Amino acid sequence: MPVFRVDLHNHCMQDGEDPISYSAAELVDRARQKGLHAIAITPHHIPFEDHETIAYAARHGLLLIPGVEIRIDGKEVLLINIERRDVKPKMTFHDLRELRQKKGSSMLVVAPHPFYFLPSCLKETLFKEADCFDAVEQSHFHGFGIDPNKRAMAWASRNRIPAISTSDSHDLSMVGDHYTEVETDRLDTASLFEAIRLRRVRQHSPPLSLPRLALFTLRVLVGMNLAKRFARLRG
Repeated sequence: MPVFRVDLHNHCMQDGEDPISYSAAELVDRARQKGLHAIAITPHHIPFEDHETIAYAARHGLLLIPGVEIRIDGKEVLLINIERRDVKPKMTFHDLRELRQKKGSSMLVVAPHPFYFLPSCLKETLFKEADCFDAVEQSHFHGFGIDPNKRAMAWASRNRIPAISTSDSHDLSMVGDHYTEVETDRLDTASLFEAIRLRRVRQHSPPLSLPRLALFTLRVLVGMNLAKRFARLRG
């Protein structure tokens, strides 16, 4: 059976929260160059709806799935294959359960970096709202003896829920190293989601090297923080 390389957590300049320098089309080009077969673009707060870029990706053999990284009761959740009309301004987990009933298997709900350090990470909420999630993310940010993914992987194993690796890209250099291999017979959203739910997946997420950590710190953590401060001063 064919195996497809998939990355379901990416950001670009259409993001509603983080200042990012590259376009959705540039992200598509980078993903193709790195041998990915499918990606999701998941802006903060507002689902990705650039149909021109989705069509551009399809013409070049890449499946681009629209998504969103939304805060639900203050905690970040990934909704994959979603439309703007499906998302309420202030969603609760009750709303999410209703949305899951409405969308069925056509939507994938992922717990991103659930046990990391930010207040917006799910942490104990993942245990409380476990029935809301189809998959758990193995975050790209691990190495040098630091790996909060271990707790997420143990939780996924106990609950027989798939774990998927993603890049959570905020810089093009992050694209292509962290992805999930999905074993399925067709490259379409329904087939990928079914295979993920059946745990026909293999995670690919190498530990951060020192150069990669330095690059991530300078370009993403420092660069985005400076860009946000400059934007506030201009505003």
